[in-house]
Amino acid sequence: MKPSLAKLRAGAQPKPPAESGPYGIAWLVEFRFLDREWYRDRAETDRVVDAFAGARWWGELQSLGRQHLAGARFTSPDEVKDALGTGEPGVVSAGRGEPEAARWHESPDAALKLDVEPGVLTIMFQLARGSFERHADAALTDVIDGVLALADGWRERARLAYGVGFPDPPDRIAFARARPPRTALRRLDAVVDIVDPELPPELVHEAQVDDARAIGTTPTPPGVQRIERGGVIALRWVGDPADRDAMARACAAHERWIAPLVHSEIRTGWNEAGDLQVVIGNRSAGKAEPFSFLDPTDRVAYLEVTVGAGGEVDEAAWAAAAAAARKGVLSNGGKLQGAAVVAQDRAAALRIAERAGAGGLRALYRQGELIWDPFPPGNWSTEATGP
Repeated sequence: MKPSLAKLRAGAQPKPPAESGPYGIAWLVEFRFLDREWYRDRAETDRVVDAFAGARWWGELQSLGRQHLAGARFTSPDEVKDALGTGEPGVVSAGRGEPEAARWHESPDAALKLDVEPGVLTIMFQLARGSFERHADAALTDVIDGVLALADGWRERARLAYGVGFPDPPDRIAFARARPPRTALRRLDAVVDIVDPELPPELVHEAQVDDARAIGTTPTPPGVQRIERGGVIALRWVGDPADRDAMARACAAHERWIAPLVHSEIRTGWNEAGDLQVVIGNRSAGKAEPFSFLDPTDRVAYLEVTVGAGGEVDEAAWAAAAAAARKGVLSNGGKLQGAAVVAQDRAAALRIAERAGAGGLRALYRQGELIWDPFPPGNWSTEATGP
């Protein structure tokens, strides 16, 4: 039995924000069972509810529903147990607000979803806005406690396959990102990882086994809280999740540490050096003077240059390009929106970068048919990745 890797990837690669905005905490947790019909045992489905019913945030949940339908107000954990413990697969959702909140379509301030499938339990949880403000610490602490309690109690029957807590929405914390940006099965911007380093390979994909072992056995930077119970390990990277600056530091430190450890791929359009591919829609050599060619789609012009060991270039061609860039006009009067010089390789582009920038030009380089930007826009970390 293999996991849905698409589920783990879903939403895991947010676009880095330029500025931080309002956020909360969300969780995705998955258990894998040796017994595919585990949900027929009412004691086990009750165990799920008991793990979280004592959480400080539990009272934020007001409406209860099944199968993604609007539900009804509830007051007791026993009602959640009855909804979950039908002996059949299904989804039970609880949310803050009127019965529609149980559908989780309007992103309520508090929401808990328990998805029961053959051999699988998926837990999704989020606190936002007022609910997060009231229970910020509990959004991490009490979920960690509940997940560890389940993992310990199910050690012989089920294993924790995946567990992460992260800022939500995932594009609300601005922090210095690692270059090159990568995609992974795990969230790189998480502030809590919970792993079973001895995850059985027959339950999950091999990559998840490797990732869990690496996370659970690699030393973490100072300040990361390590909580271990029954062989399962939680790594908490932030003390106060309501502290935006602390969250930004935690997300950045976590990404730098975890990216080299887990199975990941460089995001499309980037290379190993952390440079961004420059996409040129059309190349028009005619009417591009004093440049080598123009992309008429975005009105950006490019001058091919050969850079000497000491930064030497064709001075006449450079001066003409710099003058056109300053004026924003080509020799034929055509408007320019941007201009760049394209060196023969990366080292050459670095040698002329300062001079190019002073002249209003981007310093790029060619690699075969591709052109790369060694100074991509964005907030990038200058610290090394790895443990």
